[in-house]
Amino acid sequence: MDKAAGSLGKAIDRVLIALACVAVLYVVAAAVVYGIYPGYVDHGEPIVAAAAFRMLDGALVYPPFDGPDFTSNIYGPFTYLFNGLVMAMFGGTSLTGKLAGLLALLGAVLAVWATYRHHGPRTLALALLMIAGFLVLLVPYSIWNRPDPFLVAAAAIAVLAVRYPPKGARWLLWVLIGVIGGVACGLKLYGPLFIAPLGLYVALRDRSVLSLVVMTAAGITTALVPFLLPMFPLENYVKWFGIVAEKPTDGEMVTKAFRYGVFFLLPALALLIRRFMSLSRMSEALQDPETVYAGATVIGMLLCGYVASKPGAGMYYLLPFAALSIDMAVRFGASFPADRNGRAAAFAPALAAVLAAVMLVSAVPVQKRFFRALEWDRVQSIKDDLLAIMAQYPERKIQMAVGSSIGGYHNTLQKTELIYAGHPYNVDFGVMIETSFLGIPLSDPLVATIAACETDIWLVPEGEVPLSLNGYYGNTVVAGNFRDAFMTAYAKVGSTAHFDLWACRKN
Repeated sequence: MDKAAGSLGKAIDRVLIALACVAVLYVVAAAVVYGIYPGYVDHGEPIVAAAAFRMLDGALVYPPFDGPDFTSNIYGPFTYLFNGLVMAMFGGTSLTGKLAGLLALLGAVLAVWATYRHHGPRTLALALLMIAGFLVLLVPYSIWNRPDPFLVAAAAIAVLAVRYPPKGARWLLWVLIGVIGGVACGLKLYGPLFIAPLGLYVALRDRSVLSLVVMTAAGITTALVPFLLPMFPLENYVKWFGIVAEKPTDGEMVTKAFRYGVFFLLPALALLIRRFMSLSRMSEALQDPETVYAGATVIGMLLCGYVASKPGAGMYYLLPFAALSIDMAVRFGASFPADRNGRAAAFAPALAAVLAAVMLVSAVPVQKRFFRALEWDRVQSIKDDLLAIMAQYPERKIQMAVGSSIGGYHNTLQKTELIYAGHPYNVDFGVMIETSFLGIPLSDPLVATIAACETDIWLVPEGEVPLSLNGYYGNTVVAGNFRDAFMTAYAKVGSTAHFDLWACRKN
């Protein structure tokens, strides 16, 4: 009987390992496909790529709202440093503009493998299936160049560091966790939410208040270091947050965030309940590392779910909790001692397997939508159109404008082709979609650049009225004074397959 059970167990392990390999290979394949895709599936990606590329020439990533440039974004400086590092090494292309995020995705998978490689084939397979499930369920958010893949990787590395702390002095781990938390904060302001539960776990495990001081100091220092660079004016960056805080909460977004949040929340809740059941007194909970770890993770998810309920946000804000959720599932499984028949020991892995299976099955329509969104022919045609325009007007300064439709706006996402070729970038209408909704006015110096024809030619989606777009929030994107200055200073001089050319009347 025991021999038969052992053979069955080994067979199950082999099947799980095979499934995990398939799932991981699919994640890698999806990353490769999106890397070679010549465009973007999200309008925020070219904004990040453009700012990171221009940063290499010393341009401000956070220009003041009252200045002549309007390209600022709320993402933290490490977002641009990571993307800019890749482009500094390999130049600006549609691939290098996305490559850092794709490498972060693969780094997260590698960190999960390294964390559980010594925990037995079943635990390793389930951990890999879960990380694959989280990543494919939330495509494209898990593979773009915005902060989310970097946060997923940061949390996965933090879990790895806690499981396998640096040898030697305990303070090395404290500093490492603090640095990772600081990087997370430098990706998104609330990034420490994903690292703090691990910091609390380490502090309680080491029974050290000093560890919290060290982690906090290392985190604050790391988060502030990029602002020593002139490209990241701290004052301009901070101004975003008072404005964004006024965004209303969207009830539909709350429902969607917590519907997807169940996948992240269940392992933490299971471990929390399990720990409470094992404690003889409630007062022990605040001294038990795993109880506090699970409880802090649940609280962090709830707080993140609130942030995800804001317009323009979404359920993918919970994605960086993936590594912590996997760690909770493994710890939950380890809390069950095997009985003579092994039933109790099999209970937790079965729950993890079901969770991974539900995520992977739920991801099937997500993957279909994602691959349908990759319009290879259209995007390549737009790229060829832009190359032809630049060749026709080699001495002219060219920028991308918007027209009157969202469909036309999607054609403008290839603006990075202009920017990589050295054309100016002082207005980003993708940023303006957000700022117009938030009520941030366009400055007089910015309007003056239009009146002065500092850009020779603006490209407007073919056949559309310039600068008349209603954005994703339903409001008018471009202010009237900007449009009036444009129509006074520029006239339509020609058309291509995808764009109308509006040139300065003075030329």
